[in-house]
Amino acid sequence: MTSIFSSDQIRSQLSVHRIFGMASAAILYLVCLSGTVVVFHNELLRLEQPEVEETFELPAQYHAKIINEYLQRIAPQREALPETVYLVMPTQDLPRPHVTDGIDEWYLDAQGEFLQQPDTPWTEMITGLHTHLHLPHVLGSAIIGLTGVLMTALIFSGVVAHPTIFKDAFRLRRQAADRLQATDWHTRLSVWGLPFHLMIGITGAFMGISTVLVGVLAALYFDNNQEQAIAAVYGDDPVVESRSGSVDYPTALANLEQHAPAAEPIYLALHRPGQTDQLLEIAARLPDRLTYSEIYRFDADGQLINHQGLADGPIGRQVAYSTYRLHFGNFASLQVKVLYAMMGIALSMVCVYGVNIWLSRKKVQGPLRQIWQGWVWGLPAVMLLCLILSWLPASWLPLNLTATFWLLLLLVTAGSALIHRQEH
Repeated sequence: MTSIFSSDQIRSQLSVHRIFGMASAAILYLVCLSGTVVVFHNELLRLEQPEVEETFELPAQYHAKIINEYLQRIAPQREALPETVYLVMPTQDLPRPHVTDGIDEWYLDAQGEFLQQPDTPWTEMITGLHTHLHLPHVLGSAIIGLTGVLMTALIFSGVVAHPTIFKDAFRLRRQAADRLQATDWHTRLSVWGLPFHLMIGITGAFMGISTVLVGVLAALYFDNNQEQAIAAVYGDDPVVESRSGSVDYPTALANLEQHAPAAEPIYLALHRPGQTDQLLEIAARLPDRLTYSEIYRFDADGQLINHQGLADGPIGRQVAYSTYRLHFGNFASLQVKVLYAMMGIALSMVCVYGVNIWLSRKKVQGPLRQIWQGWVWGLPAVMLLCLILSWLPASWLPLNLTATFWLLLLLVTAGSALIHRQEH
């Protein structure tokens, strides 16, 4: 049967297919490698700004003063008070209390005095790279979610397509050709880390496309009301008729200790501060629970209203609120983080070996192969170079660190193709 496409059209479509496949692999490798670094997010914050005073205590008697001073500091630059102010408590993982509304932020000492503001451009750059590729959040998160879907599909298809994969996981042909060695390493790392890789793919897919899922859920069941859709998953806020003025934080924390003695507060969130319906939420971590936290609600007098049911509510809610800790190894244990990092490096290598095998099998030559090699080696090199550049005064850099990262990465990958062209 004669094809309706000419040979030139077929070659053109094959080229598009290859480029699209390589672009997908490049993003997958970027996400895996940056995620490996982000596992140490709190440690990087401390490394990048080591002069910040640290403390493991922030007594409740200072909480009202902190919130009030924060609101006074930001008032001249804002048209209205923020909807929510967060007071993040010191923990073993990050003994640096801080207060923020998501825009401004200050570290605090043990007496609630304001210290310096966070100045961690490299950590923020790497974190933004992993969570949304420095794109607008909804678009970037959706792409990240799709990489999780892609990773999960590749894992299942790889197991099904290779019936001897588990037997081959213990084979390494050291004297074989490069492609066969790459195949053996790809198989070994894939099988040995299979449960971890699958968990990372599924949780990453969920977190990345959750915004899109909320929009779909709202359109199907809640007449496009996204707040109602979110409430259906995570629980709705109670209606509070309280009072304006200061919130009784000591009483709220005392009531929390009486209600849940094992709960460890990790942050306080004051919603609608100063208004008559202001609501205090205390997020607390519970021992032996996988959920990130349970959230307890209090009125301005510090009386317990209810809890959100994240740790003992509907199973879907518990699962949804457990994905973050599973995905990032957030268990306040350095040993767990090291294990996650090792598995993350292995997952990055699986991606690289997989593409290398495909390039060799299809005998792909030319700039596409060189661009891939430039991307593989250039990405960690540019990350490290940006870390060094972040130590310089900001005035020395013509661009911010995020723009510098992408410019350097573009130069490295483009340079790889140019070097190949000059050699041939």
